[in-house]
Parts: sequence; structure tokens; C-alpha cells
Amino acid sequence: MNKPIHFATKLLSKLNINWSQKENQSNESLEQKNLTFLKKEKITTCFICSYPRSGNTWLRYLLADCLLQQKNYTTNTHLRIHPDKAIPDIQVHELSKIYKAYPFKPFYVKSHMDPLTLGLQKNENWKAIYIYRNPIDSLTSYFYFHKRNPELKAKNNKGINRFVLDELPNWLNHVRNATNNKFQKTNLYLIQYEDLHANSEKTLKHICDWLNLPLSIKDIFNAAEKSKFEKLRAREVSFEKDTTRVLFFRKGLVGEGKKELKKDTISVIKTRTTSLLEKAAAKKN
Repeated sequence: MNKPIHFATKLLSKLNINWSQKENQSNESLEQKNLTFLKKEKITTCFICSYPRSGNTWLRYLLADCLLQQKNYTTNTHLRIHPDKAIPDIQVHELSKIYKAYPFKPFYVKSHMDPLTLGLQKNENWKAIYIYRNPIDSLTSYFYFHKRNPELKAKNNKGINRFVLDELPNWLNHVRNATNNKFQKTNLYLIQYEDLHANSEKTLKHICDWLNLPLSIKDIFNAAEKSKFEKLRAREVSFEKDTTRVLFFRKGLVGEGKKELKKDTISVIKTRTTSLLEKAAAKKN
């Protein structure tokens, strides 16, 4: 019989972490410090990687639910345990402090670095799940994410089309590195956001199988049902006091970017990304 969720909270309350830090807080020195720690201690680690606004947070909600169910805890959409506690951010949280009381194996860590930059190919104790999204939607969403954060607003003062085209080379480099031939399907699990959106249960089942998480179909269905994008969005709406602020879980839809961008912008994106998207599709697990 599953244990009540407050016991799960108690389980992870030992973690000495400051969870009030600003979202998207980036600390390069902390990031390098964390990587050094993981390498030096040879910690078996699974990274959840993506370019920003490609489904990383949604995937972490799904995985956090699965990890808690594996420990026989009851879960729901209004998790009292933030995914950051189950899957901390390498740019925000000090991993050496978290690892001391971390209850799951392997050590799950979020990163917006691509696997090649992380050095996945050089560390046999590491593996990664990489989620990528159609750049038209991903970059459009990234534009609105900048509008959400006052310290980032200056980057999008030229409008959405200019922003998207300026960011496109970064997206290309990120996904290109993730599809590098140095990686095998045993150490890099490549998934597409659109597949997770179309059939989250099936995609999550494949991920759990790759991670060797012994969950039943019912458990996986429950995780997918409780962490539906629209439910997470509704949860955020219920907590967000500033009604003028752009939501973190904004839309999550497939194809919405086409409604926002000029035809010329879309044409440039398609021309520059079609072959890479085809390569990525061929490498998917």
C-alpha cells in the first residue's frame, strides 16, 4: 500500500538545499564546481538535458513522480516535493550537499548544457536523457520566457522574429552536439518533445525501461496523468499572484510558433534545421 505523500516530504527534508533561489539563476563557477565534484567522486549520474524551453521541466515532473512511486509513495499533481529536490539543477544547486542524503540511484541532475559540452563521452559513470523540440516552438517559447524574467527582457527588445533568428545558432549547436556520433544508445537516450506531447505514457514507459525503473504500466499511466501539461499549468495559475506575468508553463502546444512568427522567419528556420532534425529523428531511441 502506498505511503502518504507527507512521508515522501519527510524523506527528502534532510536535503540541506536553498530552494528559494531564482529560476534560471545561472552560476558558471557553481556549474563547474558541480561537474568537478561528480567527476572526482565518480558518481553514477543521469543528466536530464535540453536546450531551454524544450520540455525539461515537464519531463522532470514526470520522472520525479516515477521515482517517488518506485519508493512506494503516493503522488499527485500538487506535489509537495518540487522536482528540483528529486532532480536538482547543476547551475543552481550545490550537488555535493544534496548527494549526502539523496534517496535515488543514479543521481539525477538537470542541465541545459548539451551532452558533448557536459563531457558525457569522457565519463563512463554518466548517462543522459536529451529532449529536443522543434525550433519554431522552442525558440518562440524561449522569447516569452525572457519576457517573464525582468533581468532577461533586454534580450528580446527587438521583437520575437529578431530574437528567434539570433538564438537559432545556439539551438543548432546544442542539438548538433547531442546527435554527435560519439554517443551510443546505452549512454544517451534521445527523445523528441513532440513524441512526449503526443503520447506521454508510451514515451515515459520507454524512458523508464531504459533507466531500469521497475514500474508497472499503471504506475507510469498515473505519473503521466497527474503531470499532464495542462494540469501543471493550472497548478501554476492557482499559485501565481501576478496575473500579468508570463507563465512558466505557458502553452506547451505543438505548432504554436507558426502562429507567432513571420513566414520569412519560419522559412529560414526550416532551411537551416531540416537536415539536423532528420538526423536527430534517425537517432531517437
